[in-house]
Amino acid sequence: MVFVKLRPDKRRIENDMHETARRWSSYMSSGGATDTIYVIDKDTMLLHVLDSDNFLEWKKFLFEQEEPYEMQLKQLKVRREGDDVEWADLPEIAAELDNLKSDREAEKERLKKLARDQLKAAEGAKSDL
Repeated sequence: MVFVKLRPDKRRIENDMHETARRWSSYMSSGGATDTIYVIDKDTMLLHVLDSDNFLEWKKFLFEQEEPYEMQLKQLKVRREGDDVEWADLPEIAAELDNLKSDREAEKERLKKLARDQLKAAEGAKSDL
């Protein structure tokens, strides 16, 4: 059995997980795999892999998809190359990135307003002449 943790997504609901499981299962069954996928929660799936060779196929397939972050077989956790952050830390990191993005957007809006105000002031000064 292999647990698959997906990248955290606040918008994902459990129905999304069932649709994803159906899509993955359909794709893999077209290649002859008869493994079963179970949805555990909105971030986790369980693959019942019947053959160790299938694990390698699943790993290759899943890491070509956008959603998966980590696969765990017994005590072995497998991630894409470059994904070296523990899954449990991802929501905190995502929140920090969202805050930075919000701060950047707020600064961008402040600068736009400042530019508009300066433009209006320059146009007002020009009309006074």
